[in-house]
Amino acid sequence: MELDHVVRVPSGIVVLETKTYGGTIEGQLNSPVWIRRTAGGVVLDGLVNPVLQNRAHVWALEGFLGDPRVPIRGFVVSAGRARFAPEIANAVVSVRDLRWVLSISVAAANPRVLDAVWRRIEREAVRSPARAVLRTRLMRAGGGEAFAIRRQT
Repeated sequence: MELDHVVRVPSGIVVLETKTYGGTIEGQLNSPVWIRRTAGGVVLDGLVNPVLQNRAHVWALEGFLGDPRVPIRGFVVSAGRARFAPEIANAVVSVRDLRWVLSISVAAANPRVLDAVWRRIEREAVRSPARAVLRTRLMRAGGGEAFAIRRQT
């Protein structure tokens, strides 16, 4: 399991699954596979449903942290040129809207608890780069800063 991005925001932790798809993406919100088609309708491939994929990532991070006081949410981010079928379009955030989505506060996180959890994520990322939860890009969002901390593999 590989997490694309883990972001600290004032209201908690956000797990982002980033996709750079092209073409038209079709599927159902809970179906295991989505289909990608060309503009002419030719099926290119089946794709693992990124919503379900990211849900598993959120659960994995929740298990790793083991602290129910820390709100963790996930989003699928489209950084490509794909068009999504109406059935799944609302499950995907455009990269253009990401800053706005990250600014939405859905919970009140205790800053001290959030600091402690974030330090744990950072320590683990440095200590054990082979762990799945750490093959990620760590970011801090908030204030006027876009992303102050990044780790790429």
